[in-house]
Amino acid sequence: MRRTGRNHGWTVWRRSGAGLAAGLLAAGVLAACGSSNDPVETDPNAAVTIWAGPDVMGVVDLYREAHPDVKVKVETVARADFPSKVLLANNTGKGWPDLIFLEMSLVAQVSDAAHDFPLDISTYLPDNLEEEFTPGAFDSCRSGDEVICLRNDLAPNVLWYNAKLMDRFGYEVPTTFEEYQALSDQVAKDHPGYLMGLLDGGLESYYQASGCPVAQKESSDELRIDLEDDACTRVTGMLDHMLENKTITPLSVSGTEVAKTVSDDKMLMLMGPAWFGQYLFGGTPESTWYQTADGQLAAAAPLAWEGEEAQAGSNGGGAWVVSRHAKNPETAVDIAVWMATSPEHAATAPSLPAHRPSAEIWQKTLDANRLYAANPYPVFQDAAARISTSLSAVRFDPITLFGTTVLTDAQQGKSVESAIETYQQQLVDTARTAKYDVAGQ
Repeated sequence: MRRTGRNHGWTVWRRSGAGLAAGLLAAGVLAACGSSNDPVETDPNAAVTIWAGPDVMGVVDLYREAHPDVKVKVETVARADFPSKVLLANNTGKGWPDLIFLEMSLVAQVSDAAHDFPLDISTYLPDNLEEEFTPGAFDSCRSGDEVICLRNDLAPNVLWYNAKLMDRFGYEVPTTFEEYQALSDQVAKDHPGYLMGLLDGGLESYYQASGCPVAQKESSDELRIDLEDDACTRVTGMLDHMLENKTITPLSVSGTEVAKTVSDDKMLMLMGPAWFGQYLFGGTPESTWYQTADGQLAAAAPLAWEGEEAQAGSNGGGAWVVSRHAKNPETAVDIAVWMATSPEHAATAPSLPAHRPSAEIWQKTLDANRLYAANPYPVFQDAAARISTSLSAVRFDPITLFGTTVLTDAQQGKSVESAIETYQQQLVDTARTAKYDVAGQ
């Protein structure tokens, strides 16, 4: 299983991109955009400036090749810097981009009244375009009646597993979290040293997939944050159990020790997003993270709790956002639509396109990839319809807080349970700073 040198974060990177980078995260209505600035004087001949990370350059080049007459300027900017750079442009009255590719969590962060960034693109989009997208894909781009982004790719979490190891050991792939924990005891006894997962990324892989209200939107400005809910405490107990029997590690997904575990063929399974196949386990030529033998990587459906329907976490997924300051908004929207729907892009994309016809093209590349024991596309599509809304795209970053609190404590030998109360308070305090009301607090 391989590692890419990109730094997008679980604790340190997140992946977003059907051909670009990667939670969100989960579906949810984003905060309403302000409209206090004067209308922008438009110019249909103006160049379109795109802010993008370095990994977006390839698809921008594809667009330029297909549209040599369109004036496009590109500025390479780290996506984590986008919110602060937008504020700087607001303060100086200049320097806004016309188009940005953002993770869903960052879309939320530039959509508040202070950033006042996204344009309502609903009147610019082709008729019936939404019908071509995976159901629910537009939900996270809605702000009331406005459409403030165009969803590019989806990142549902699935259960990745080593098919050859599972066959060799005679293990059944679990379908419930109860079976998953029981299997961990058997693995700890019969095959010590083999891993079944990571605490890094656990917020999405376990808590969100359990329906735990980590940052669940009740309305555009109200959140439910309750880590004492049964949907949360059952996860905490399972994680502490598996940390104790050493089938889950608190080490970073990007660390050399975990990479060595994988290269030594001791990663039995790992919950993570659909783009892991292409960017973590080596599904694309540029992936250099983990080394995985051909034909052994497989994907299974998200786990359910007994008696409940399965839900999926989501780590990443991105969208194209047009600036309300754009001088040539029609062309900027045209570019976004091309990026999200073009067959040329879909053929080279590393992550599940939100656009269904593009996804059908994309899945053929998986079928031809020798990395997989079987094409994981049907699993991805099913999981994409199950993404839990219990971790919504909000105006702050619950995932980084999880890493600096729960994951850091676990790396120091402390239990998850002992860190959860602190984490909850940090979530509540940060949510209030971000101008949310917190239900019940």
